[in-house]
Amino acid sequence: DEEEEVEVEEEEEEEEDEVSRLLNLEAKKVVVPMTPDEYKVRLGEMAGNDDTGAGVFGALKHLEKERAAEEALLSAAFVLDEEDEEDEPDKPPKYRIGRKFLDGTLEEVLKTTPFETFDLELGTWGGEMRSVGRLKGLFRVMDHEPTKEEAPFDLSALLKPQNYKVRFYILKAFALEAMDEGWGGKPGKSDPYLAIQLGKETFDGRNDYIEDEVEADFYRSVEVNAELPGAGSMIVRIMDYDTFGDELIGQTIIDLEDRWFDERWQQLGMEYLSKDSDNARYAVKPIEIRPLQRPPEKGNLNHGLIECWTDILLPAEASAFEADHVELPPNKMFEVRVIIWKAKDVVAMDTFEDMNDTYVRANIEGTDPQTTDTHWRAKKGKASWNWRMKFDVELGVKTRASKFPYLTLSMVRQEV
Repeated sequence: DEEEEVEVEEEEEEEEDEVSRLLNLEAKKVVVPMTPDEYKVRLGEMAGNDDTGAGVFGALKHLEKERAAEEALLSAAFVLDEEDEEDEPDKPPKYRIGRKFLDGTLEEVLKTTPFETFDLELGTWGGEMRSVGRLKGLFRVMDHEPTKEEAPFDLSALLKPQNYKVRFYILKAFALEAMDEGWGGKPGKSDPYLAIQLGKETFDGRNDYIEDEVEADFYRSVEVNAELPGAGSMIVRIMDYDTFGDELIGQTIIDLEDRWFDERWQQLGMEYLSKDSDNARYAVKPIEIRPLQRPPEKGNLNHGLIECWTDILLPAEASAFEADHVELPPNKMFEVRVIIWKAKDVVAMDTFEDMNDTYVRANIEGTDPQTTDTHWRAKKGKASWNWRMKFDVELGVKTRASKFPYLTLSMVRQEV
């Protein structure tokens, strides 16, 4: 009986080799894509093989042969010709068109500001001094009465404060300091969110904190009211969410007065200004990289960086130009299909009989694990299942499948 079993196995292996040889020959014959009619004729020819009389297993061999041949022909039929043009690259989103990217802050590019700023301190001579405010002004020494054309900006605007709409766009934060300790040897993380303060105006994005990230995608805009001249220092903070008390990761301060009253800033991106009702667009200000610091620290000690830009508009302009859309696409459901055909070179867990009772477990983060059926008494390191799995996967900037984009396959020994 053992000799007969060995002979049957050898015959099966020889048949498998013969099938592979024939398939390779058939695949080599197909050198150009076939028309649908030619494809049907060819499949009909290959499906007409005579039965070998090997019963059920012989019929299965024919099915495997025909299926593999069909797959080879399908692959050849849809091979792109080398001269076919590749798909055009995706177009950038509208807000990026014409917008310059700076390697640092806008202040580093402009280098000078229209005003000089002095800290105001209170205390006693020789004693401790504390800051109580700032004095901002413009000092010029001239030997004649200045004309209107010589003024760096409309001086009358300083005497009569006006209302403005400030739109702050933040795309992402990166290299953030980890405020929470890691566990099990893993690096620490933070739970960052955005907060803004401009005078009495505030924005608190605590409900939209991003969990366990030091490279955070915000992609959002915030609009606040301002009065200039006035409270013109906009404080942008990146906070760390915590159940028992939030912490400041770092902040950056943007001086709105220094920008609005600077003619150079006014002219930035004006070539893209469009008042066309069907394609209205505000002047395109550059995207800058701003470091995050933590007062009262001094110097260049940074706790992260943010990628952002700022628009300042009159109320009438804010009505005429809607905010740029920087939001990422919404979450979307996809179906992932996994086919588990067979395995080889599997280490035998039952060393006495050199066989396995085994199945495969598949898992995608954010979904329930699935398993194949069990191949009982799989010999010679081979097993087969012919099993299909379907996973409903949600993809989006904050979904677990996007955060951990892995399909995990595990081969498991079935315990009886």
